[in-house]
Amino acid sequence: MPLKELASVYDPDDDANADWIVRSPKAFFILDGASSLLGESIEGLSSASWLVRQIGKKLEAFEGPSVEAGMHSILEDIASQAQALDGASSKSDPPFCCLIGCIEHDDVIELVSWGDCQAIVSLGEDASCELFGFNSVALLDDAITRAVTAEKRAGTEHLEAFRKYVPQIVENRQKRNVDRGYQILDLRPPYVGIPERRFLDKRLAHRILLTTDGLFRAVTCYGMATLQEVASIDSQERLSDLLHRMREIEGGDKGCDLYPRLKPRDDVAAILLDFQPE
Repeated sequence: MPLKELASVYDPDDDANADWIVRSPKAFFILDGASSLLGESIEGLSSASWLVRQIGKKLEAFEGPSVEAGMHSILEDIASQAQALDGASSKSDPPFCCLIGCIEHDDVIELVSWGDCQAIVSLGEDASCELFGFNSVALLDDAITRAVTAEKRAGTEHLEAFRKYVPQIVENRQKRNVDRGYQILDLRPPYVGIPERRFLDKRLAHRILLTTDGLFRAVTCYGMATLQEVASIDSQERLSDLLHRMREIEGGDKGCDLYPRLKPRDDVAAILLDFQPE
């Protein structure tokens, strides 16, 4: 039962988007980049946008079996490229990348994740579903979100409150690939964090939605859809509608007052996969 792409969303649809979708012969990947907080760019792109595109180019040729096996050398090569380019990201705060992948093997589907992306697995027509992907980035950011929200309740504007906690954000970002920190893909040794992994019997899975946390906010931040409702999405129209309704909510809450969050709006990339009989 080979995987088939049913739908995808990508917003904004230009080089500003630091999320990325990769389609390879035996797998699909979603990448979510985080820029250097120093605001540096590489080859005219934000450091995060540049990084996900570089990793994506390498993964387009992926044919298995293990994405983890080759990732160390991929990131080491990209780190060398970044340091050689004008505007290369700072050694003290280079960009990093989160990834979720769906890899097709003979009888099973492998899900693998670093960072803050999710897979929503629909297990059948009865709307049962499972969530894969622990958001290790949000775990650290949640405390800052609560602190920023408290500042705003005392009368501080969102941007001013956010700037006050930038040192804490920078401190969190140093917890890369360590215990109780971010398990991600980095441009500094050891480069590759500890991934989550799950194997699914092809006979049990029905559909899989791979998404960055930008779209999963519809569930976790805005409460505009349940996990089961997102798992029931089965067309381009319904996936696009979810994104459209979420952007309307964000447009009406630019100050992050109704829905506390650090970013008023986040990049989005998602791809919906179906299992088709051979």
